[in-house]
Amino acid sequence: MEASYLLIAAATLVVLVLLILVIGSATRRSSPARDPIYVSSSGGVSKINALERAMHGYFGKKLVFNASERKVFRLLIEETAFARDRLHVLGQVSLREFLETDSKYRRGGSFYSIIDRRVDFAVIDMAGNVQFAVEYHGSGHEQGNWRERDAIKAIALEKAGIPLLIIKKGDAPAKVRELIREHTGLASEEVDPPRGPHP
Repeated sequence: MEASYLLIAAATLVVLVLLILVIGSATRRSSPARDPIYVSSSGGVSKINALERAMHGYFGKKLVFNASERKVFRLLIEETAFARDRLHVLGQVSLREFLETDSKYRRGGSFYSIIDRRVDFAVIDMAGNVQFAVEYHGSGHEQGNWRERDAIKAIALEKAGIPLLIIKKGDAPAKVRELIREHTGLASEEVDPPRGPHP
């Protein structure tokens, strides 16, 4: 009788082990492979099975700027053309590309505070130095944790010694041109009406 109980117990254990193995195998097959590169400050995993998604996903072109940002972009192009030093305007630039930070691997490092932050425009010289950054605050700007986002950018840029020009929805083109000229070091009386960029 005791032998029968032992046999039943052994058989039950074997069945349970097999079930665990089968369920684990199915779970692994159904779960996407993960590349734990890093976790962004917004909490999202930065890279999940990226190669497979690139191979089978959709890609198409889209405009870098919305309609309002394009107007600001054109004004920046026109006004920086008069700068004493040749300048170029870049759009949607990650702060990581032009700000030095604490070690990305050290707890509390400043790298993680800007890991997914960018400026709308960065005005650079021929050597690639950012002369000033530009943020456009349009109708959709004040959403979510916008105050925190603005504060992070302002603090980071100030610490790096990079001026920040903020343009708001409703600012008249003349006012925007004046602000840009102030940042390029030119007064209004020093330039003629906009002629377009350098040849």
